[in-house]
Amino acid sequence: MSFNESVAKWKLDWMKDDSKRKLGDIVPKYEVMEMVSSFHESIFGDEGYDDTDFDERIEKYDHFKYEMININKIDLDEYSLDEGKIEDFVEYYKQHNDYPIIVVGEDEGFSDLTIIDGIHRANALERCGLNQIKAFVGYL
Repeated sequence: MSFNESVAKWKLDWMKDDSKRKLGDIVPKYEVMEMVSSFHESIFGDEGYDDTDFDERIEKYDHFKYEMININKIDLDEYSLDEGKIEDFVEYYKQHNDYPIIVVGEDEGFSDLTIIDGIHRANALERCGLNQIKAFVGYL
């Protein structure tokens, strides 16, 4: 299965109720964790899932809110990047005009949002020219 097919299948399987979610909704921490885990397992296999600490980063926040955020409020250079993954996501977005939601969080003492999950997706969206993106935003 190609990368595009894998992401599209994951979106269909996971986001069945996405149309019910509205901007401003509070999203339970466990739901964010399930979404991120499912995405990594489906798209990248076990090795893509095990090499992250997103579960610890998600646990740090009291709650998450579904919001549109300015992409320039995210530190896009926070982690090392795999250019191949970014290009795969760019191609996916061009074909589907949709994307798995990025997960970010407020960071005490900083004005930028920190990436919890989705650094490659966020960089791809910026390259596609988006100024605002959908995100689950974690609040302390």
